[in-house]
This record gives sequence, structure tokens and C-alpha cells, in this order.
Amino acid sequence: TNVFAIDLGYVHLLSPEEIARGVDAGTVLLSDKIRKTYHLTVTTHDLRKYLPDLYWGSYFGKPYVEMFGRDLLGSAPVHQAKWFSEDGVFLQLSESPEDFLIDYEKMEARREAVKVHLGKDAFFMENAPPDMTYRVPKFIFG
Repeated sequence: TNVFAIDLGYVHLLSPEEIARGVDAGTVLLSDKIRKTYHLTVTTHDLRKYLPDLYWGSYFGKPYVEMFGRDLLGSAPVHQAKWFSEDGVFLQLSESPEDFLIDYEKMEARREAVKVHLGKDAFFMENAPPDMTYRVPKFIFG
């Protein structure tokens, strides 16, 4: 029996481009003004509106498996898709999160291809109209 379930998890490296991108989306915040360090935070409030982004490693739990479908998630153009159960898959964009530092353009192109594959209407769009309706899963809390 599961004590708790994970709806979304992520592993990511904040390159300078990723910091600017995340600040625009409201998910990257300044941690320390003196050291100029940042942190990535995705909240339930964000997820009720949209997926803020696709990260180097993104774990999609049951609500997202139901929304996207197993076939679509399993066939995503990623380095690796690893199923942990019927209800959760980890999508890994490349071999290493440092790839965002080494070749940002290539990683951005791969991320964009995965978003197109899954459906861009589920992900935050910087220039979306204010009345944009995103596709989000049905979350069950409690």
C-alpha cells in the first residue's frame, strides 16, 4: 500500500537560460541575493493551471498518465522513458542534466519536440493569451 503518491517530480540543472525562462514562468526564484543563487519550485497552485515546463528528468504520476496516456508517454522522443509502475513514468531528456550547460539549443529543441508530442496545451506558454485554457489532469487530494 502506498502511503502517498507523487503526481509530478523533476530533476533539473539551472543553466543561465533556464533561470531566465523559469523567472518568466514564476518557478525559478532568487534564493540568495548576495551569492545570486536560484531555486526551482513547482507548486500545486502551478499544476492546477498548467505544467510549468518539461525538465531534464520529469516523473509523471497517475494523473498525468491518465491525461497523456501510457502509449504517448512511452513513445515520447526522449533519451529514456522508465516506468516505475502502471501509474508513473520518468522521462529523461538526455544522458546528463549537464547537457543543458553544454548544448542548450539542442536540449531546448528536444524539450520542444517532447512537448509537441505530448501536447503543448498542457505546458505554460510565455506568450499565451490571458484567457488561455490549458489541459490539466484531474487531481484527487486526500
